[in-house]
Amino acid sequence: MPTFEIPDGPTTVELKRSGDASATGSIVFNVTNKSSDGCAGRLSVVPSGSSKEEWFTIEGDRERTFASGETQTATIKISAPKDVAAGDYPFCLRAVAVNDPDNDHVEGPVATAKVPAAVVVEKKKSLWWLWLIIALVVLIALGVGGYFIVKNLGGDDEVETPTNNVVAPAEAKVPKFVDQNVDSIAQNAGGYQIVKNETPNTTREPRIVYEQDPAPDTVLPAGKRVIVSYEPGVVVPELPASATFASAPNTLRSAGLQPGNFLCDRSLSGTPGAPVGKVTRFDPPAGTRVAANKQINMFAVQANRCLTLLIRPEIFQTINRTRISDVVVRDHRTR
Repeated sequence: MPTFEIPDGPTTVELKRSGDASATGSIVFNVTNKSSDGCAGRLSVVPSGSSKEEWFTIEGDRERTFASGETQTATIKISAPKDVAAGDYPFCLRAVAVNDPDNDHVEGPVATAKVPAAVVVEKKKSLWWLWLIIALVVLIALGVGGYFIVKNLGGDDEVETPTNNVVAPAEAKVPKFVDQNVDSIAQNAGGYQIVKNETPNTTREPRIVYEQDPAPDTVLPAGKRVIVSYEPGVVVPELPASATFASAPNTLRSAGLQPGNFLCDRSLSGTPGAPVGKVTRFDPPAGTRVAANKQINMFAVQANRCLTLLIRPEIFQTINRTRISDVVVRDHRTR
């Protein structure tokens, strides 16, 4: 399970814009160290959709030390450039354990930065244009008479009011995220917000999406949320230096895994002074991410050397034509 937790926080932040300047705002999340030990964590912002990483900064140190059970606040400051179109721009806060960044990380809830439209301030027209128009009208009136005066004053005075065309979000088919690694789907999200739903304690392959909502090929506007469900998996723990037949299974159970078979460690078994009963490694090895409750085999040192039964190849060729009692087997040999 991840060391850090980012509980549900605010879902939107209304940015403010003065005139045609940048749109700015801030939002605060809580980050909690759930482990029983102190841990160094690194914070970052993960943009999605049309959001850009350079819009977001985290106040204070991005890399911090968290005491056991400690909760710290993370203030995200947002500054969208002045030329960014008005709309919703999603993002989330990410916390990573510095000592295991590839496997120990968590993302908080998706929040939305709402960028308002820029306020266009019309420049005041110079008055000399008004005087120029008056002068032109007077000249026309003097030159062509009253009829043309009335015509020019009353006609061609319609002003076409510009229409603000609001373009609806483009609709497209939701991509298929099922059977893909949850860490790689963001780059092919097609503009949709990816909401990750961890479902631990299953037997499915770790970090592979097994379900999504809405389903693939559903037609939705870009920017909508797509929930992907996956098994986060369990990391095979490090084996304590003093692990034995008795203690190694408990190490696996504490990590949410099941002890499998004891296998013979060929490198030490049967050698003088060998630590009989010592468990030397897990299979799969420590650090491997596997499904929860998976059985993990254990290599252990045995009193005798690991035995291998060797049979001459020609025996296999005649075994169907010979009684079992006639099969000549070599003495047990060790590797």
